[in-house]
Amino acid sequence: LSVNPMNPPGRAELSACSNSRRALSFLVRSGVAIELAEKVVILAIHHERACGIVASYLEEHGRATASDLRQHLGTSRRVIMPLLERMDSEGKTKRDGDYRTLA
Repeated sequence: LSVNPMNPPGRAELSACSNSRRALSFLVRSGVAIELAEKVVILAIHHERACGIVASYLEEHGRATASDLRQHLGTSRRVIMPLLERMDSEGKTKRDGDYRTLA
């Protein structure tokens, strides 16, 4: 999870064996890792960093598409979409059509 923080391996890859599944479950339960979506888990520290980068970008540019933010973070659609949806649900960002703005 920390080797390539903005492109973490998928949950299936992380849960290849029962020990890995238990370790991943422990990390999520303890708050060290965050499950952004069913198949996307990211370390909490990298989640906070990503949220800060998104917020800074939106402060500077006013609004951005998911693609803009994906490119800026150097991540994939698999990661950026659940990250932005979580930020929306937490009230950090707001979706307006194809654009995100700060809430």
